[in-house]
Amino acid sequence: MVESAIEREFRRRADLLGRGIAQHDRGVLIGFLLCLVPVLPIPIVGLAISAFNLALVQHGKLGVSERRLIGAALICGLVASIAGALLLAAVSHAVLGTISELWEFVQSMLRGSGASPYTRAAEWLFRPIGSTA
Repeated sequence: MVESAIEREFRRRADLLGRGIAQHDRGVLIGFLLCLVPVLPIPIVGLAISAFNLALVQHGKLGVSERRLIGAALICGLVASIAGALLLAAVSHAVLGTISELWEFVQSMLRGSGASPYTRAAEWLFRPIGSTA
């Protein structure tokens, strides 16, 4: 069977990518890859690795050719950290909103069922943290 033009192009680009990856230090690549994930604390670990790699470049322990990838990792890590923090804030806001709505539902059910010996204990047990009521 004859190989299509798109298969040849894909294979050529994959070979170029593989050769490009092989030219870089593994620590630099790991730091860069960790900086791409916007789920905290992964990009923070990637930022720490990349900052350490930058120090190694400045002390002459890593090649100067790694500086470009380390710079890209630091930028991506900052963006991913901000995105991860925003994602965490959005998810926590949604979860806390759901818990608050559930608490309101439990309160309405307890108040609607009339006073029983367990009503006050249940309200105390299911009250939101920090609530004085």
